[in-house]
Amino acid sequence: MYPPLPTDWIPFQKTLQRAISSVEHNDLPTLRSLVNGHLIQAKDERGHSVIVAAAMNHRREILIWLMQQYGGYVDEQLLQYGMSSEEVRRLRRASNQGPPLVAAVQRR
Repeated sequence: MYPPLPTDWIPFQKTLQRAISSVEHNDLPTLRSLVNGHLIQAKDERGHSVIVAAAMNHRREILIWLMQQYGGYVDEQLLQYGMSSEEVRRLRRASNQGPPLVAAVQRR
């Protein structure tokens, strides 16, 4: 899957908080600059990941971008979060439409 999480925890947690904040504010460009293979699997002190934050805040465009970048890992996390398999399938279909949707989100 992904490499082990970094040992330099405090800066990493601050980056995670910034990433989750960018999801809450629907700021995809900032999220794109922050998220990576380590951050996508990390959870904050409340147990929330970037993926869960996107689902909780109904950030469909961000979820679609995350699916395009991190594939099935996102699907698994959404199902564990409690999203219905039908909704995950709808997001997956939308994510397979490719870059035009992401480009439209970036213009906002």
